[in-house]
Amino acid sequence: MDTVISPTMAAAFEAWRASYIAWMDATETCDIDDTVQHALHGARFFGLMQTRVQQLGDLIVKLYVEILEQHGHEPGGSIFAVSTREFCDDGTQDTAFWHGIYADLQSCDLGQRLLSNGSIAA
Repeated sequence: MDTVISPTMAAAFEAWRASYIAWMDATETCDIDDTVQHALHGARFFGLMQTRVQQLGDLIVKLYVEILEQHGHEPGGSIFAVSTREFCDDGTQDTAFWHGIYADLQSCDLGQRLLSNGSIAA
């Protein structure tokens, strides 16, 4: 059974995803438009985070976006695969939080799709 996402969150996620892809493309090609893409991406991120959770899947989407934004993607891999190298392994609560969130994402259908290809589609 797939995790349900509200239409409002789905729209916010797709807007964020499109801006994330454009920002990554601009960054990798050293495009002059990088600053504009970064600003647009920031606005889409803010919009997604301000979208109220209506379904469990909405919270999973927010957690995925936050962990990717905080820790980036794996060098040379998919821009949607979270880099676990950035998790600080110093035994703090912050470290436990990020490892726990990542493990939770890996253990559910929606989280697995997000981690593999940044998609909410089943």
